[in-house]
Amino acid sequence: MQSSEYVTLKNNPAKWSKRMSPDVIGTTYIRNVYEMIFPTVLTHEVATSPTAPALQVGRMNIPTNLDNDWNDWYNQVYVPDYETVKGVIRGRLYQAVEGSPKYMTFYELESAMLSQTEEWQKQQAAHPANEKMREAMQHEFNSPGIWVKAFEIE
Repeated sequence: MQSSEYVTLKNNPAKWSKRMSPDVIGTTYIRNVYEMIFPTVLTHEVATSPTAPALQVGRMNIPTNLDNDWNDWYNQVYVPDYETVKGVIRGRLYQAVEGSPKYMTFYELESAMLSQTEEWQKQQAAHPANEKMREAMQHEFNSPGIWVKAFEIE
């Protein structure tokens, strides 16, 4: 989003963009760049898997003094615990390269209602560190949010 091509297009929008861009019609949009930090490798299987029926996306900051401990906990405890819940396909953690907040979490789910189940809710207190680390999460407005797949491109 800093390339000369992008900046040129952004500064010289086409007629269509002047009428339809997020700057014109959007009420809430995010234009950030994130890098996946957990897992550390994106396997071919995951990269080529179909889009999940539902996604839960969280966007948050963490107090600087907890950053390393929070990352260790999130990657080694929190995501793996949620991945044991039936219907959770996988979880990921991303760190902002450009924009804010610093972190974005991404859970692929079999159902948009999965995060409302008892099994999902139990994971919030499944580990002794969960309460402290969950309280440290400074979520953005409307975060986390659930996104439902509307169609599949074949």
